[in-house]
Amino acid sequence: MNSFLRKRVLPLIFIPAAGFLTVASILNQNGPGGGYTNAPGESNCTSCHSGTLNATPANLANLTLSAGFSANGYIPDSIYTVTVSYAQAGINKFGFQITSLRTDNNAFVGIYTAGTGNTKVTTTISGSSREYIQHNSSGTLGSGSRSWTFTWRAPSTNVDTISFYVAVNATNSNGTTTGDQVYAKVFKIPASSLLPTAIRNVSKSTVCAGDTVTYYGSGTNSPSSYRWRFQLGSPSIVNTQNVVRTYAFAGTFWDTLVVTNAKGQSQSIGNVVTVISSPSASISSISPNDTACTGDNITLTANSGTGFRYLWNTGNAADTLSTLQVGQSGSYAVTVTNASGCSKQSNPVALTFIAPPSPTLTAFPLADSLCEGDSVVVTASGTGVTNYTFLDQGVIVQSGPFGFYKTSALGHHSIRVEADNGYCTALSTDSIVKDILPRLSAPVVNCSANTDTIFYTWGEPQFNYEVSEDNGQTWIPSGGSTSHRIGGVGFSTSRTLLVRKIGTGLCSEGKVSAGTCTTDPCSILSYTLNANRDSICLGDSIYLSVDNLAPGNYTFAFNGGAAGSSNQFAYLPQSITDDSIQVSIVDLNSPSCPPLVTYKRTVVESIPETQLSYDDTSFCENQTILIRIQNYNADYGYVLYQRMLPGSTLLALDSNRQNLRMTGFRGIYQVQVNTHFQQCSQTSQQQLIVSNPRPHAEFHYAMLNSNEVFLADSTSSHSRTWDFGDNSAIDTARYVTHTYVDSGVYSFQLITKNIEGCADTTNGAVKIQFRLGLENLEIGNLRIYPNPTSKVATIESELPIESVLVLDLNGKLFIRTSYQSENEVKLDVSDLAPGVYMIQVQVDSGASKVFKLLIER
Repeated sequence: MNSFLRKRVLPLIFIPAAGFLTVASILNQNGPGGGYTNAPGESNCTSCHSGTLNATPANLANLTLSAGFSANGYIPDSIYTVTVSYAQAGINKFGFQITSLRTDNNAFVGIYTAGTGNTKVTTTISGSSREYIQHNSSGTLGSGSRSWTFTWRAPSTNVDTISFYVAVNATNSNGTTTGDQVYAKVFKIPASSLLPTAIRNVSKSTVCAGDTVTYYGSGTNSPSSYRWRFQLGSPSIVNTQNVVRTYAFAGTFWDTLVVTNAKGQSQSIGNVVTVISSPSASISSISPNDTACTGDNITLTANSGTGFRYLWNTGNAADTLSTLQVGQSGSYAVTVTNASGCSKQSNPVALTFIAPPSPTLTAFPLADSLCEGDSVVVTASGTGVTNYTFLDQGVIVQSGPFGFYKTSALGHHSIRVEADNGYCTALSTDSIVKDILPRLSAPVVNCSANTDTIFYTWGEPQFNYEVSEDNGQTWIPSGGSTSHRIGGVGFSTSRTLLVRKIGTGLCSEGKVSAGTCTTDPCSILSYTLNANRDSICLGDSIYLSVDNLAPGNYTFAFNGGAAGSSNQFAYLPQSITDDSIQVSIVDLNSPSCPPLVTYKRTVVESIPETQLSYDDTSFCENQTILIRIQNYNADYGYVLYQRMLPGSTLLALDSNRQNLRMTGFRGIYQVQVNTHFQQCSQTSQQQLIVSNPRPHAEFHYAMLNSNEVFLADSTSSHSRTWDFGDNSAIDTARYVTHTYVDSGVYSFQLITKNIEGCADTTNGAVKIQFRLGLENLEIGNLRIYPNPTSKVATIESELPIESVLVLDLNGKLFIRTSYQSENEVKLDVSDLAPGVYMIQVQVDSGASKVFKLLIER
C-alpha cells in the first residue's frame, strides 16, 4: 500500500572505480494516492506507517484548516482558498491528504484545484468518485511545521454541513515506515448563516380527496424567490411564494420548499399531506323517470356504501335516508359522508311535475245537421299536448299528434277527445254532436260532340235539375229538360257539365254528376316545305315552296305577310340572324281551325372583312415577311396573293395559316388576302410592299507589320461594323488599322448596311505570328527604288521576301504577289494609274513593312 511519505532506499547499479563504490538512495515523497483521510469507507496513514492514530491527542490542536468562510460557513458555488497547517516541534518532513463529504450521506462535494506543493488525485470509494488534495515532492519539508494551500469550489446548492476529512503524517525522516506520527481530524463547515432558512406552513395536513390545500412559504434572511416541488399534480414545480393545490386522489404526498436570497439557496424542507378518500356520490335511480304528472311522486335513490350517511338538499334536516320521495319540481342532490368524515355531493337532477292537459273542442260548421257530401271538422286544443285521441260515440276513430278530426260519414256523431302531454292524459269534458243526412242520388249524364258543339242528356224526368258550366260556381235551372247544349266550343276542346237533382227540405240539392266531352280535332295537313338550298351567303335570296296541297283549298302567308293563294316565296335575309322563315297555312275547308304555322330554317353565312397587320411594308430582298390575320377564324380558308408591279400575274403565295408568309426579290409588290368559307368569299384591301435590294459586303486588307492590319470597306455602304475576332471593341470606320496583341489565326467580320437598313456580311482571316528579333529590323535592311517610278520598282531585303501587296490610299488591293525566299524582286507597276500607293513587304521572319510609292508618267 502507498503511504504519505514512503521511505524506500532504492538500489542503484554501481560500478567499482578507482578502488571505491558510490551508493545513492532516493526518497519517494509524491503522496499515497486517494483514500487515506480516515473518512467513512477509507483508511489512514497507519495502514502503511506503524503506530497509533492520534497517539498524542493534544497535537490535534496543531492541525488547523482555514478558508475565510462567510459567516462561519460556505456560500454555494463560491471559491475559497483553503490552507491546511500542522505544527510539531522536531519534525522536518510532513505529508497530508484532505477530502470533503456531505455530512448527511458521505457523498463527495466541491471541486478542488491544487496549489504549490500539492496535487489533486481521484479515487473511487464504495462505488463513488472522490477528489483529494495531497502533498507532492515539493511540499513535504518544514522546520517544525508545514502548510498547504489550494482552492475549493463549494457545491452549487446548499447541502447543509460539509465534513472536511484531513490526515497528516509527521515523519521522523529515518528512511523507514516506523516511528512516524499520524493524525486525522474532521472539520465540519456548515452552510453560511447568511443563507436563508426555508419556513413552510400549510392550511391543513390531512384533507379529503377533492379538497384544496394552501401552502404558505417564507424564510429568514430576506428570501427573494421560492421553489416548491410537489409529488402530485401539475405543474410539479411552482415558483410562487404561496401555492394552492387540490388533491383528487387518496394517498400520502410529499412536497419540498427551497428559498433563495442574494447569497444562495436554503436547505430543502419537506412535508407530507395525507389525503383521505372521499365517497362517491350519485343518484343511482330515478323512478319512474324525471318527469311526472302533478299529484304523482318520483323516488330518488342514492348510491349505497358501508358507513355512508346521507343528507338531501331539500332544506329538511330529516331527509337523511338513502331514498327520497319527491312531489314537486326542482333540482335535487344528495351529500354522501363516509366513516372518515369525508363528504361529496352528487350531481343534481332536475325533476319536473307537469299538470294534466285540459283539452277543449270546437266544430265547423256550427249547424247541428249536415247533408251528405258535407264534412264536420272537429278541432281540439290544449297546452303541451303531444297526442290527441278522438272518440266517436266512445269508439276511437283517430289518434296522433294532430288536433283536428274530419268526418263525412252519414249518421249520428258524438265526438270527444283524450289529450296526452307525454306524461298525463285527460278526457275533454264537452262533446261535439252532429247528424249528417243523405242527399238525392246523382243522375247519369251522357254526351256527344262535333267540331264545335257538345250535347248532354240524362234520365229520370220526374225530378227537377240544375246544371253548371263553370264547375259549380253558378247553377242554371234546366226548366224540366233532361238535356243541355254548349256551342261555339272550337276544335279539340273539352268541356264538363255538372248536373244535380233538386228536391225539398234541408238536403234539397242532390248529389252532383259530371259529364265531360271533347269536340272533334281539325284535320291533319300533309305537305312538304322545300327550299332551293339550306345555306346562303348574306346578300343572296332563298326560294321556298309549299307542295303536296290541293290548289284552291288553302291560303299561304310568309313571315307574317298577307295571305294569298301562291305557294311560292323568295326570301332575302338582312343579317346572319335572319335564319328562320315562317309559313302560315289556312285550310279553307275548316275556317274555324287555326292556321298551321311552320318554320323553315336556313344558315346565313357572312364573312367579316379580313383585318391584316404587317411586320413592315418595306423589307429586304429574299427576306420572309409575316402578314398576320388579326380576326383569324380556323373554320375559314385564307390565300395570300401577290403581284409584282407593274403588270405581272397575280400569284398565290401561302394559304390557310394565321400568319401568312411572303418572300420577294427587289421590287414593289401588291398583296391581298382572299377569305372563303363554304360558298362565301371575301377579298381584303390591297397593300403595297417594297422589297429593297441588299448591299454586297467586300473588303481589302494589308499587313502593316507582324501584328498590325490595315482594313478597308471596298463598297460605298451607308454604314458598317468591323469585328476583329479578338474580343476588342467594334469599329464602324470605313478604313481601320487594327493591332493584335497575341499570335494566332483570327477570323474577322464586316457587316455593311445600305440606307434602307438591308445588311450583308463577309468574313476573313488573318494569321498573326510574333518572332524574336523583329524589333531589330531596321529600314536600312529593306529598301525600294526607284521611288518615284513609272514602270518597275526594285525591292531589296537582307531577309528572304515572302509576299508583296500594292494598295491605293483607299485600301483597294491591286497587286498580291508571293515569292520563294528571294532577296530582290522586281515589281511591275506599269498597269497602275499615276498616284500614291502603299507597298507592303513581308519577309520570311513574319516581319512586314509598308512604303509609299509614287508612280509618275
